[in-house]
Amino acid sequence: SVPPANRTSLMPDLQKKPKDDEGDDEEVELCMADPPDGGWGWVVVFCSFMIHVIADGITYTFGIFYVELWRYFGESKGTTSWVASIMVGTTYCVGPFASGLTNQYGCRTVTIIGSLLAAFGLIISTLAPSITFLYFSIGLCTGTGFGLMYLPAIVCVTCYFERRRAFATGIAVCGSGIGTSVLAPLIEWMVQELGWQGAMLVTAGLVLNCCVFGALLRPLENIRKRAVKAKRGSVASVVNHASHYHAERCNGNGYLRKGSLPNSEPALYFSFPLRL
Repeated sequence: SVPPANRTSLMPDLQKKPKDDEGDDEEVELCMADPPDGGWGWVVVFCSFMIHVIADGITYTFGIFYVELWRYFGESKGTTSWVASIMVGTTYCVGPFASGLTNQYGCRTVTIIGSLLAAFGLIISTLAPSITFLYFSIGLCTGTGFGLMYLPAIVCVTCYFERRRAFATGIAVCGSGIGTSVLAPLIEWMVQELGWQGAMLVTAGLVLNCCVFGALLRPLENIRKRAVKAKRGSVASVVNHASHYHAERCNGNGYLRKGSLPNSEPALYFSFPLRL
């Protein structure tokens, strides 16, 4: 083992302190999020599954509306097909924007806003005077709403699961295939019975159900732990510095995973490589 006299020399920069900061106290706050791998997480999986059923089911079966729109507005097939193309493109292009909103406001809020926006686009589309109007109402408005629903529904599942993350995510995203299989005959029947405007209103009602599913995406509560307040240069201060440094090396963001806190024994100085 290394003699006690040499232990201090292994971490010289942590012991050194600026002259103008002598006597200052320092606190280190660490946040830990422990995925439960079950419990309410299964409710989140079900909600994510239903969001995929509705959002992706409508997206992938929109070709049923395409035929009716082509006949109703009398435009060319290429011009009419732009409605679905803009909607699908917007849904996926809004991903970076949706991720920023999710980080800022959480999965629940973003999903509810996306549901309202997508439903609003479908409702006003029943009053469309031209195919160009649908480019904005369905293509941009509904497409943006679906994009805001899609990403948080996946992110929230990954927050609740770690050991079973792949299994839980697989259950959630399989709603896309089931939604396509179920909604295709349903929307076709509604178009025949209610017309394309009536079928689109009912579809908007289905999308509004995602507000309920989004409200059930309860965020995990962070566990906050505050380190001992100590003067710079003391043993406790060195431990705080080392713990914070270890957290940055493990995760790159200052947050510690479960069980990653180093102990306070003298062996701390040799439990991980410090190049200071």
